[in-house]
Amino acid sequence: MRDGMSDSPAPEAGPARLVVVVCVAFFAAGMVAAVLGPAIPDFARRTGAGTVAVGGALTALFAGALTGQLGAGLLLRPIGQRRILAAGMLVALIGASGLASAASLSTLLAAAGCLGLGFGTITVAGNVLAAEASGGAGPLNLVNAMFGVGAIVSPALVSLSIVALGDGIPAIWTVPAVLAAGLALLVFRAPRKVAPTSPRPSTESRMFATGGAIRVLRAPLLYTICGFAFAYVSFEASISGWMPTILSRAADVSTSMGAMVVSVFWFLMTAARFIAAGASGRYGPGTILRVCLGGVIAGAGLLLACAATGSQLLGLAAVALLGVSLGPVLPTMLSTLRAVFGRDAGVATGIMLGFGSVGGALVPLGVGALIVNAGTLAATAMMLLPPLAMAILHVLIDRLTRAARPGTGPETGPATGPVGGTCEQS
Repeated sequence: MRDGMSDSPAPEAGPARLVVVVCVAFFAAGMVAAVLGPAIPDFARRTGAGTVAVGGALTALFAGALTGQLGAGLLLRPIGQRRILAAGMLVALIGASGLASAASLSTLLAAAGCLGLGFGTITVAGNVLAAEASGGAGPLNLVNAMFGVGAIVSPALVSLSIVALGDGIPAIWTVPAVLAAGLALLVFRAPRKVAPTSPRPSTESRMFATGGAIRVLRAPLLYTICGFAFAYVSFEASISGWMPTILSRAADVSTSMGAMVVSVFWFLMTAARFIAAGASGRYGPGTILRVCLGGVIAGAGLLLACAATGSQLLGLAAVALLGVSLGPVLPTMLSTLRAVFGRDAGVATGIMLGFGSVGGALVPLGVGALIVNAGTLAATAMMLLPPLAMAILHVLIDRLTRAARPGTGPETGPATGPVGGTCEQS
C-alpha cells in the first residue's frame, strides 16, 4: 500500500529530501523532550501541586510515548511511515497546546500524556524513515542530532522567559508553533515515494530479514537491546528532567541558570551526534559505544561528587561529560538494530523504544521522590545504576550479535542501505 497524504501518484524524490523533512520533525520532537523539566517549578506554582506531583508529568510523558512507540511500530507497514509521522505530529501539537495552557494538575498530566503519545510516534516513524531512506548510522545520527537542536532551543527559551517574565511556561507555546510548521512541511513538501539506496539483500544476508513480527519477538537479542534502551532512556530522562533541581539543591544554581544548563547539555549531545555521524564510516559501532559508555559512567560519578561536595564546578563538568558521551549512544544502537532485523526493523524499533519509555516513565519518578525525601546525594547515587547496566548489556549484545552472525566482529559496522522496496510502501 502506497503511503502518502493522498492516493494520487507522485514522482520519486531523492532520499536526502526525506531525511531533511524527518530532521524538521525531530527538531520539534526534541523541543518536546526537553521543555518540561526546566518548567517544573513554574508548573508547581501554577497548579498548586508539589514538585513530586508535577514531576509526574514526566511519567505521563513517557507513558504516552510508550503507547505511541509500540503502536507505531506495529502500524508502520500496514499504514505507512508518512501517515504515522503526520498523525504523531498532530497529536503532539494538541498535547503541547494543552501543556502550555494547563492550570490544574489533572490537565497537566493529561496534556503530558497526549504530548508523549505524539512524541513516541514521531521517534519511531522518523527513525525508520531516515534509516530506510539513506541507510547506515550517519543519517540516523544526523536526524537525532536535529532532535538535540530542538532540545537545546526549548530549555533556552524557558530560561529566557523566566528572566524576562518570571515564568517559563509561556515559552512552551513555541513547541506547538514548530509542530504546526513541521506538519505543514510534511503534508505539502515531503516526497510521497523514495527509491531504495541499495538492492534487496538475499534472505541469508541478514539475521532476521524475513520472518515477520513473530520472529522478531522470539529473538533473545531484541530483549537484551530493549534492556539497554530501558537503562539509556531512564538515565537521559532523569538527567534532562531533574538536572536543574539537582544543581539548585546541591550547588545553589538558580532556576534560570539550571534551565540554561539543560540547554548546554543538549547542545553537547547534539555536537557529539554530528561528530559521530562523520566518524561512523571510520570507526565501528563497538568502538563508539565503548568510548561513550566510559564517559557516561565517569559523568555520573562527577554528578555524585557534585551532590556530595556542593561544587558547582563538578556539576558543570558532569553536565559537559554526560552531554558529549550520551549523544551518539541511541542512534548507534538504532543503526545496529536495523542492520540485525532488516525489514522488521520497524517492529523491533517500536518495541525497543517502548521499553525505553518504560524506563523514562518509572525511573525519573523515583529520582524525584529521592530528591525530595532523601536528598540529592541519594538520588545521584541511584543515577549511577543505569550507566553501569548499559555497560554490562553492551557486552552481552556484542556477544549475542557475533554468535548469531558468524564472521562479524565487534568492529564491523552495521549493514547499510534499506531492505528493498520503497520507503513509502508496505
